[in-house]
Amino acid sequence: MIRIVAFVLLCNIALAQSSEPRQHDAPIDEYICSTQHFPAITFPAKSEEIAIYLKTHIAALSSPRVTLHLLNTKESMGGKHYCFQEKIDGKEVYRAQIKVNVLKNKQNAEVLSTAFSPSLCSAENCSDTAAALSFLAAQTDVFAQRISKIYYFYEGSLISAFLIYIENANHRSNHYILRCDDSIVAQRNLQSYAGKKDSTAVINIFNPSPITSAQSLYGIPYIDNDDADNFALNQQIQQKKILLKFENDTFKLENDYYKIADLDAPFHTISFSKIDSFSFNRSQYEFEEVNSFYHVSVYRQHLIDLGFGNLTNFPLDIDAHASTDDQSLFNEFTSPVSLLFGDGGVDDAEDADVIVHEYAHALSASAAPFSKIGSQREAIDEGFGDYVAASYSRSISNYNWENIFDWDGHNEFWSGRSAASTKNYKIDLTGNIHKNGELWSSVLMQVQIDIGANITDSLVFQAIYAQAPNTSMVQAAQNIIDADSALFNGKYHLAIYKRMSERGFFDDSTHTLLTDQDIAVFNTYAFVHNQSITAAFNKATAATFELFDLTGRLIDSRSYTLISHTEYGVEDLSSGVYILKISTPTKQLSLRLLRY
Repeated sequence: MIRIVAFVLLCNIALAQSSEPRQHDAPIDEYICSTQHFPAITFPAKSEEIAIYLKTHIAALSSPRVTLHLLNTKESMGGKHYCFQEKIDGKEVYRAQIKVNVLKNKQNAEVLSTAFSPSLCSAENCSDTAAALSFLAAQTDVFAQRISKIYYFYEGSLISAFLIYIENANHRSNHYILRCDDSIVAQRNLQSYAGKKDSTAVINIFNPSPITSAQSLYGIPYIDNDDADNFALNQQIQQKKILLKFENDTFKLENDYYKIADLDAPFHTISFSKIDSFSFNRSQYEFEEVNSFYHVSVYRQHLIDLGFGNLTNFPLDIDAHASTDDQSLFNEFTSPVSLLFGDGGVDDAEDADVIVHEYAHALSASAAPFSKIGSQREAIDEGFGDYVAASYSRSISNYNWENIFDWDGHNEFWSGRSAASTKNYKIDLTGNIHKNGELWSSVLMQVQIDIGANITDSLVFQAIYAQAPNTSMVQAAQNIIDADSALFNGKYHLAIYKRMSERGFFDDSTHTLLTDQDIAVFNTYAFVHNQSITAAFNKATAATFELFDLTGRLIDSRSYTLISHTEYGVEDLSSGVYILKISTPTKQLSLRLLRY
């Protein structure tokens, strides 16, 4: 079945990492429609058929004035993911996207829709581009620019407007929404802040940071001291071997997918070596270039090992010294996309937590391009980056893995973040996407401790393909469970659900949980509407499902020799109350089900 969650959004706040960013955007308005269920789109599905289905079943898209443009199709280990852009009268509706996730081992395709009805369109029409050209002419430091006509949701209606994209010489990107009357109604920062011959070279790095490897806290002798070198910090330098591009008798920090680049001041000559060694210490600018290249390389190999090598399989520039600010960012709007690290406080590119956090933004953008809109969606992305950082650090050392950015932060420069928060979704959400992200990273780390690092990493990587504009944390939690269905046939359903429900992501109005320790049943509300419920077991087992009416008559019986998770549904039942009995060799669970 298709589950549709429709969202309508005004604008978005840019992501950031390291110290907390200043916000530059207009307030957010959200209109969330109710969830609906429709006949199944099965795996695999054709995009043309899906587009027709969407126009047939989503009221806002049914008008002949509306067309759907396929933005991208992503194939993950667990399924296929389609993203469509809504257009009205051939004009793009700003960030109106419809995401369709069709997973293996799951009967319900999922549709998340940010859709607008043409009835919302205002009468005004921006036909004269003079205002937009005048706005561009007044800008300074412009490296690249684009103007397009769009519809933009503003104060309850879709207004005709110009979308102006500007990238400055420092590779920072912004969207401006310009009304027909020349007024700017929104500005959106687009960054996410937080066949060649190869040969092996020996390099110096921190792994993951000098604080972790020394099993110490920030303080003398482990201090920044304006990037000064000292004996204690040198003792924490580790030597590693890595494959680098070897060209014209020169080793370069480059491979088929990413390279060190100098995109922004302070400008330096990019590191290279005539010998198979890059032996620098932290007082030398080359150290951060080597360190950032190494940790991105190692993490991408981890993705490949888990079967997710198609993530970030595109060119990526890395500037290890992109500014003197204590701020790092990812920009998916540059070409190539770019990671830019700041030198303020402790140089960000000295801390693997910062490096892989920013790389995680690239992973998210690779799986679900241009979908980072909505406050909870942004918090999920920040929490995902913090989870990646904590998971990576924990794979190297258990010491203080929960202290995200333990070298770059947790000091006089800024407080860092934690992946061991006890926050609850129902009571602890704030207006700060980074603080809310701590909730997401912390629950994921709890799941990891319960079921293992590689399994959890795989679930998290699979789940990011399902992201769409306005994805809520509740939906993100469901995406993790859906990823388990797609990758592991629901083997870890109970463990995941337990942690997610403890954090307030699920409640009885949406996910009824009946359990007898070893058996759990979810989504019993769905049975009412002729949908499937979900049953999970704490380990693979033989099981029998028997459905009775209130007279005791057996309606349906199914036996399984070995299952850990399944969906159960019965069609064409009369309205009434039924009893479902689930039996294993050691347990039995009975529950009442209602059918309208």
